[in-house]
Amino acid sequence: MSAGRAYRVGERGPEWFVPTASGRVEAAGGAVRNIAITVNVRGDGASEPQRLAQTGRQLARAVRRAVAAEDA
Repeated sequence: MSAGRAYRVGERGPEWFVPTASGRVEAAGGAVRNIAITVNVRGDGASEPQRLAQTGRQLARAVRRAVAAEDA
C-alpha cells in the first residue's frame, strides 16, 4: 500500500482508507486460507422449480456450516 493513496475497504459497506505511510496488508494468522467447493446438481430445473429452490437453500446451509467449521 502506498502512502497518500486511497484504498476502498469495508466489510459492511464502502469506506476509504488512506495510509500516511507505505505498508502492506496481511491475512490474519499469517497464512492465506483457500477453500474450494465443487457442487454438481442433476435434474431438470424447469420442471421442478420448487425442488431446485429447496436444494439451493440446503446447499447454502451446508456451505455456511463447512466454512464456519474451518474457522473454528
